[in-house]
This record gives sequence, structure tokens and C-alpha cells, in this order.
Amino acid sequence: MTQKAAIPHLAPIDGLRAVAVLSVMAYHLNGGMLPGGFVGVDIFFVISGFVVSGALPEAGISGIGPLLALFYGRRATRILPALYVCLLATCVLSILFIPYSWLSAAGEKSGLAAALGYSNFVLAAAEGNYFAPRADYNLFTHTWSLGVEEQFYAIFPWLFVPWLTGWRGLSVGVFAGGLVLSLGYAGFVSRTDEVAGFYLIFSRFWELALGVLAFQVSGRASGVAGGAARAVSIACAAIMCFALVSTTPDRTPFPGSLLPCLATAVLLALVRVGGESVALRQTLTLAPVLYVGRISYSLYLWHWPVFVLFRWTVGLATVPAALVAVLCAFGAAAASYRYVETPPRRALAGGRVSSAVALVAAGVLVCGFYPLQQSVWRLRSTVSLSTVSRHRLDWYPDADGKMVSSAGCRVRIVRVRADDIGAEMYQRTGCAAPDKAARALFVVGDSHAGAYSDFLARYVQGQGSAGMMYFEGGCAVLGLKPLDPRGCGAFLHGAINDVQQRVKPGDIVFLPGLRITRIAGQFVHVGVDHVRDEMFGTAQSQWRAVDEAASVPALARLAAAGAIVVLEAPKPEFGAPTFRCADWYDATNPICADGSTIKRSVIEDLRAPVMEEFRSVVAAVPGVLVWDPLAVLCPGEECSAYEGGKPLFFDSDHLSGYANRKLLPEFMAFLGRKAG
Repeated sequence: MTQKAAIPHLAPIDGLRAVAVLSVMAYHLNGGMLPGGFVGVDIFFVISGFVVSGALPEAGISGIGPLLALFYGRRATRILPALYVCLLATCVLSILFIPYSWLSAAGEKSGLAAALGYSNFVLAAAEGNYFAPRADYNLFTHTWSLGVEEQFYAIFPWLFVPWLTGWRGLSVGVFAGGLVLSLGYAGFVSRTDEVAGFYLIFSRFWELALGVLAFQVSGRASGVAGGAARAVSIACAAIMCFALVSTTPDRTPFPGSLLPCLATAVLLALVRVGGESVALRQTLTLAPVLYVGRISYSLYLWHWPVFVLFRWTVGLATVPAALVAVLCAFGAAAASYRYVETPPRRALAGGRVSSAVALVAAGVLVCGFYPLQQSVWRLRSTVSLSTVSRHRLDWYPDADGKMVSSAGCRVRIVRVRADDIGAEMYQRTGCAAPDKAARALFVVGDSHAGAYSDFLARYVQGQGSAGMMYFEGGCAVLGLKPLDPRGCGAFLHGAINDVQQRVKPGDIVFLPGLRITRIAGQFVHVGVDHVRDEMFGTAQSQWRAVDEAASVPALARLAAAGAIVVLEAPKPEFGAPTFRCADWYDATNPICADGSTIKRSVIEDLRAPVMEEFRSVVAAVPGVLVWDPLAVLCPGEECSAYEGGKPLFFDSDHLSGYANRKLLPEFMAFLGRKAG
């Protein structure tokens, strides 16, 4: 088989790349600036399908083996060096500046997956919706599209070979069939699983296949250059521009991406045969536009981690910060294009390196890079500039592997299934002294219960008793607010049932929870006034009554079994997430504007309705106690998230590891006073 050159480099395609990448950047910088800017990625997919279709026949190659080596060698040379340099640099910047937390936890997994081309699957499983705020804080979220492209490239040449061997109708049929199946799947999954529909190759294949078909069809086009063709090209450009300002997240990739992708495919076909409008060609081939198009891959790689680093540090909400971030992104992209992306491509194109050698080098690079990246991630606690990462015992309330007594006695956490829900069993191990017949401690509730992990582990270690932890975000027992819609009813029912089966007379059932509306989240500020309006509003008052009526019977069952049921009175809350404002380089971040202090009188005021509800519950269920940690966490007129330089709170309302250690003695003294 011998195939001659098919198409030369088409400059307007670089212009289209520029439009796509600048649209994506504008959306990532500020979604309100270009509401449909994420469609730029869909445009990229169509362009990629078109361009790689011309990559196989670019040179005379005899035999399928050499042809495949050429294709994979070129793709690897094009993608991997710039990607790996960006991944490694981003990994280093992450461990230096970003504290490990729920908000950043997915970064390491998706970064490692990006090195092997499957971060889109990891993000779909762990990160959730691309348009949710959490995705904006993962340095590697943008690599999902690279995963889609790499997965497409893995199968593309095998589907395209019939085109090169004379079986062109077969190849067109295969891509057309794949397009129809993928488009049908996208339509189905967009209604059933929007996360999978956004991230996965199965619902994106049609966009790349559309580019391939545009190449295949345009190869036979003739006589299309004319007034009608130029008008069609203008209409296609208008459709693309309209999509960039009007497409909404709930309509992507189907049906919102359908029209702009079709318009892109038609425009690419017209560009190939010279049928586009002169004005459009002139616009797309302006020198600055062409330069942005040429560096578009590196610009796409770098703009996202730069923007995310700004969000984590100085912030990205002000115009000066946004301008500096854009300049940094362009600077990094320009350097990457010149010094990383271009040299290996030129070496391969100039014949200094053969495709087979490039392919072998790529394999070695892949095999070596993944463990290198793993090693760098492990340096977080050693080299990080973040006080949160350097002093994890003070900040993180999780207990895994942190406590070892002088006798080697430690606590092991075993995940178990309890009444069809997940739970954690805390067990002493390696202890010379036998377990005491002390009171078991059961902790049940929302993420605030989970934040007592270190507290529970130290109780089990010190008392020699059993410990169980049941927690689910947004699902507090007697939360006194509308429950999170993620199955809280089933969780609470299962947790209480399991506790009731295990509890013995004298055991403690501790029920922490967030019972005041959150003043600030990890990436958003709500404000005290809004919280006050909600806490004293009619709707919240009605819900507290409903929740009390629903919770009292469950509490009564536990008390009847002989358990000591302890409700946690509301703790202080703050207007900023402490861990995001703990270092010199994030002090000016707008999320930190409200600081780490709040007047005690404000907290007393906000929690007054909850305390009133607690008094009603205690009166209804004898044996229920209310433990109030406020005196320990806020002994003066002003509450602070710190005590002596150590954090009492990890974020705006969850306890820190240091606070766990501080509160346990007070909790034990409280139980002793009640027993006496």
C-alpha cells in the first residue's frame, strides 16, 4: 500500500483552533464572560478528527505496520512531551501551594490518570459535574478532553485504514455508524447520567467522527467554491459564535453541541476546498490569531492550572488578578510551544528521529513518568509551603495511622457494612493491656460527625472500648434543617437501626451535626445576615418542628436501650474557610475577606432557635443530654478559628485535629459530671 500526500497545512484551521481555545479560556476565567465558551472543546474535537485524518496519508508509506508506527509516533510526539512537562510542573506547584483537603483530594488521582490517558474516567467517577464549583479547584480537570482524544486516537487508525486501502465506502460507513451510535448514546445518557455524558468517549466519539467524515467527504468535493459556499461558511461561523454565547451546561454534549459541531465540520470542509468567505479567511489568518492557534495545545494545557492556582492563592475574582493569570498562561504556553512542543516534532518531521524510535521513546516515557509523578506527590508533607500540609496532625481530624502510644498500642479503622450503609469500626491493635469493659462510643451524623474521627480514635485507644462511626454529608440526626437530598433518610434509618442492635446499657451515642446554616463554604461566602434570615425564617422554623417530630421516636428507642444519647450544641462558624486562608500567599484572596474571627454574641444569636429545640427534645426524651463545646472553643467575647497559632477549625465550621484533642477531655469530664 502506498499513499501520497493528501492535504497541506491549512492556515485557517489554526485560526479555528485559536477561536476554540480563547473561548474555553474566557469561560474558565469567568463563566459569565462567555456562557457557552465550553463549546470550544467540542469545536476542538471536530478539528482533531479532521486533522488526524490527513495525518496518515501525508507521506508515502508502504505497509500497514509502518503507517501505524508513523501515526502513533506522531501523536505521541505531539501530545506527550508538552503534557508531561505540564503535569510534572503542575504537580510540583500543587504540593507547594495547595493544602490537601476534600476540595483538592481529586487532584492527585486525576493527575496520575492524565499521564496514562484516562483522567476523564477518574473525573467522571470521583469529581462529579464538570460545571460544579469543586471542579474549578482541581488542577487537572481540563485533562478530561485529552483523555477523550487519546482514547479516540487508540482506535482511529484501525478504522481509517480501509480508506487508505481503497475501501473508502467501508471506512465512511464505520465512522458514520459510530457517529450515529455515539450520538444516540449521548442523547440517552444526557437524561440519565449527565456526568458520564460529559466526560466519556462514548458520548463524545460522534464529535471526532464528524471531523473525520468532513475530511472524507471534502476530498471528493468539487465546484463548491462560489457565492453559495461563501455564504454557508459565514452562516457556519455565525452558528459557532451563537453557540459560544448561548449554549447551557444542561444541553451539552447533546443537543447543545450538535449545531456548533456540524457548523465546524462544514466550515472545515469548505476551508479544505477553498470555499470559505474571503473575509472569514482573512480574519482567521491574522498573524496574532494564527500564533494563538499554533500554541493552542500548550495554551489549553497551561491556562487551566494557572487559573486554578490563582483561585487557591491570591484569587481570580478581580480584574488585575485575571489579567495577570492570563499573561502567566500565555507566557507558560509560549515557552512550552517553543522549547517543549516544537523540538521533538521537528526532529520527527525532519527525519532525525524515525517514527519507530519516537514510539519506543514514548513508551519509555510513559513507563517512567507515572512512578516519577507518584514520587513527587509523596513529597507533599515535606516540601509544601502550606502550613496545613506541613502540620497535618493539627489540621486534619482524620485518625488513620496517626496515634501510637509508647507501648505500640494504636487504633485500626475497619470499614464495614451496617444495615446496608457504610460505617467505620474503630479497634485497638498491638496493645499489651487487654481491652477494658468500658462504654462503647457511637458517633452518628453528617460530615461534622466525621470530623470527630480523631476524637473517637483517641477515646477508643484510651478507654479500651469499642467505637463506631456513621457519617454522611448533610445527614445529621436532628439536623433541624431540610435534609440533603442524597438519600439521608435511608442513611439515618440504617445508622440508628445498627446502633440500636449493637448498643448496650451505658454506651454513648454522640450526635454531632451542622445545625446552623453555613456562613461560608470552601469556595463560596454566604454571610451572617443571610444565615440569620434563614435561621429565624418561617420555613426553617416549620422544618425544625417536622424534624423534631421525626427524630424523637428514634432517640427514645436509643434511650430505652440504656444508651446515653448526647446531642452536640452548635459550634462557632466563620466567614472564611480557615485552611484556604492559613498562609501568606492566600491572605489577600477574596474568600478570606471575612477573616477567622466572629463575635460570640453573633453565634449565640444564630444558634438560639436550635438550643430552644434541644430543650424541647430533652423534655420529651429523658436521658438525652446536650453537650456544649462553645465554652472550650470560644472562651471569650470573640471566637477565633485559632488558639495559640493552632487551628481549632479546618474550614469555616469543621473541627481540626487539634480541636479533637482539646475537646476529648472536656467531653469525658462532661460525662463524668452527668454520671455523678
